[in-house]
Amino acid sequence: MAVAVSAFLLGTAALCDATAAARTISGVVLDQHSGRPLAGLTVASSPAGDPYDEAMAGDAPPNLAAVHVVTTASDGSFRIDTDSSSPQVFIDIYGAPRGYVTFHGTFPAGAGALPAIHLIRPTVEERRALAQINAFRRAPGGFAAFGTRQPLIFDQNLVATARYWAVEEARAGRIGHTCAQLGNPSGCVEFNAYFHRLPGAPQDDDAGQNAAFDSDPSWRDANRLFEIEGELCHFNWRACPSGPDGSQTQTGHYINLMLAQRWIGLGEALAAAGAFFAQNLL
Repeated sequence: MAVAVSAFLLGTAALCDATAAARTISGVVLDQHSGRPLAGLTVASSPAGDPYDEAMAGDAPPNLAAVHVVTTASDGSFRIDTDSSSPQVFIDIYGAPRGYVTFHGTFPAGAGALPAIHLIRPTVEERRALAQINAFRRAPGGFAAFGTRQPLIFDQNLVATARYWAVEEARAGRIGHTCAQLGNPSGCVEFNAYFHRLPGAPQDDDAGQNAAFDSDPSWRDANRLFEIEGELCHFNWRACPSGPDGSQTQTGHYINLMLAQRWIGLGEALAAAGAFFAQNLL
């Protein structure tokens, strides 16, 4: 009898394990502008907080057997196993082959149905801006020497946040990093608060921000404003001088460009005299 009870208990445990392993998350991926479904995109899941996070920061599906990978259906829907005892799951959606940004999000492993995920297609100018930033990060004294380990790629939530903030700046007619600096316009939401409200945005990460105005409505001069700050510390962001309040007030935009290790969002809003630019980086 003891043997039979043991066998029963083992069977029960195996069933529980199978139930835990079978937890799934479902969702739908749509175009940000038209709302049409996006089929054929790759969706991957892994336990949040382990090495998969870094592996999944790139624009190609991770080469790790433990990560689940599915493809969105014709209606943009997907259903994917979490296969994790962790309370959190990392969801990555690759849109780059179709010209869309990549989505990275952290959700409860038992979340079930996710909110609709909308993907942005960056403009040609935004893609040129990202290429310029990554070329600068690879320059001598930058990419290899001072710790920026990989090129930045677009992240859906950061792009949405950057575009939101650029519009707020244009509406206020000034550059700023807070609603107060923009004159507290009606309905203004601090950029990190806006970011944290978006689906899957990591709650334990605050995005860095760069902001600029230039009479030339292109990213070329805006990025140069941030890059040239590096001259003050010989393009070694670890050695940049601190301001009177202990922060790197004169080199903070350059430091953001060099310190960011994963993702970026770029946003531009045109105004009569030029354009307002916002970058958000993790």
